[in-house]
Amino acid sequence: MENSRRPSPLSGRRATQRLLALAAGLAQDSGIRIAVRDAPTWSWDPQQHVLVVARDTLDQLGPAQCAGLVAHEIGHCLVSRYHRFDRSEWPTWLGSELMNALEESRAEGFISARFPGVRAWLESLNEREDPAFSPDLPWIALFALACVVEPRHHWVPLPHPLPAEVQDALTATRTARRRYMRTVPKPDWSLDDRVPIPHHDLPADPPANAPTTTPRERVVLAHAWQAYLLARRTILPVAMRLYQQDVDHLARGLASNPTWIPLAQQALALGIQPLIWTIVQLGLRQGRATPAPQPAADALMRLSVALLERSTITDPPAVATTPGSSPPAAARATVAPRPSPVPESGFAPATGYPGPMDYRELLDRHLVHIDHLVHRIEAILEPQRNPALQAGFASGTHLNLRHAMACEFDPREYTRLWMRRSLPQAHDLTAFLLVDLSGSMARANRIEAATVGLLILAEVLERIPNVRWAAAGFQDEIIPIADFHEGLTAAVQRRFEHLRGEVHGRNPGGHNQPSYNDDGPAVRHATRRLLERPSTRHLLIAISDGLPEGRHSTEEDLRQAIREASQADVQVVGVGIGEHTDHVANFYPHHLARVPIDDFPRRMAAMIERLLLP
Repeated sequence: MENSRRPSPLSGRRATQRLLALAAGLAQDSGIRIAVRDAPTWSWDPQQHVLVVARDTLDQLGPAQCAGLVAHEIGHCLVSRYHRFDRSEWPTWLGSELMNALEESRAEGFISARFPGVRAWLESLNEREDPAFSPDLPWIALFALACVVEPRHHWVPLPHPLPAEVQDALTATRTARRRYMRTVPKPDWSLDDRVPIPHHDLPADPPANAPTTTPRERVVLAHAWQAYLLARRTILPVAMRLYQQDVDHLARGLASNPTWIPLAQQALALGIQPLIWTIVQLGLRQGRATPAPQPAADALMRLSVALLERSTITDPPAVATTPGSSPPAAARATVAPRPSPVPESGFAPATGYPGPMDYRELLDRHLVHIDHLVHRIEAILEPQRNPALQAGFASGTHLNLRHAMACEFDPREYTRLWMRRSLPQAHDLTAFLLVDLSGSMARANRIEAATVGLLILAEVLERIPNVRWAAAGFQDEIIPIADFHEGLTAAVQRRFEHLRGEVHGRNPGGHNQPSYNDDGPAVRHATRRLLERPSTRHLLIAISDGLPEGRHSTEEDLRQAIREASQADVQVVGVGIGEHTDHVANFYPHHLARVPIDDFPRRMAAMIERLLLP
């Protein structure tokens, strides 16, 4: 009965202190700090390298299991680097979800070898019940869950009932998955003859041979690359067959229940995750029980892919309906009042338009990044208000000895010989954010990443005094997002949400000309708007994924527009989204090329911070 009561404030403080003490050595080894806060969930702040532990979780699980979670996450920080490699050839389920599942045992194996004392914490953490292996889950989801759980059961086949196809996939990859888990650096970070460090650059982003890459990080990247190659050769192809069967089964289930199709389209358009999961599970159940006399239509296959890509293995809702029934009436009612942006005459287009994004959801997900960047930019624009010695005066309280020598050669320099104590000068900033809304941005979630980056920047600039900003998209014309002094009103937030619609040509009432991107006229428009507003600094950021393909302009127009902006003291920055975007270096004086989709918000924030440093 004693353990069932909520801990007192004193016991909570003791639990916090114990967790911080247990994790101090682990965190120091990886350069990570642990912070226990009143937060709804655990989170990671990459800017400050802080792992935030939710206090309620500490109260519920206790310090030992929370220490196990900390050890687990630090293991990932130390050796998980698959996100730095190009995985665009694989669906999200394989390139992200399954790769993360494979990394679970790899991260825990390394941290246990480096710090044997954490094994008890990890065992305490793994004593929890296995996740539910529902038969209605996609087979690729069952496979990913099994990849997480099997190592905890010492690689013995799981006691859970699994489809024969999933069991065969697990058997076929078990040896490779065990090799994957063991492909980690030595616990003391020494060189491993089995994994040579290549002299050429690894295909990582940022590059492995960058000046800031430490020797230890190169060892980590070399092992991560070997592990990924192993997965790409032996594990992902097997998983891909399961994924393709899921797509086929889901398309078959939707074909046998046509009334589900408009609900699926609306669920995708409005981002209603419970309804997406319900349709996926019901469709898979129906499709697996339905013979396939002929292949499903391409439109149904695309719709099935979109549904699977929007589903996750995290807390899927239970499906209480019977086979062959429709989704619950309550779920149908949630989408009935609002029209679907997908036309009734057809299914989702080939690009798989999933509908508008949710501004509030994106904001909640990135608040930590926003808060940190606000404080950093404020410190740059508004220096500490303590008097400091400044040179360049005809009289003052201190002699500038370095300048005194120049006076021997040029007596006119005497007017700048003295120093005075003065308050540092505050700066203001005017920024214009441009984003390419051409159709190529629809590929590989590029517009989603660009929208997140714009949102972070807009939220940061909106919160800082002495900063004015505006944002616009461009195709063959300028598409306004936010004007100077307009702020992040509800109307502006809706424009953010519908940027994806412009890229797909499906924004109700929008411009919808994604076949063009006239970069030069867009840069010239932004420059003119910036120069209309006097400011200490003018900053123009253009986000794109390809070469200019204008209706009214050429590549030379873009070069000329950038030259004109630079001559007017406007800092122009080009950001290339995804692979094969090195072209930005040929156009923009400041640039970031080949920015990974997953890493776009962090890289964008770091770039802005560097540009504003005096």
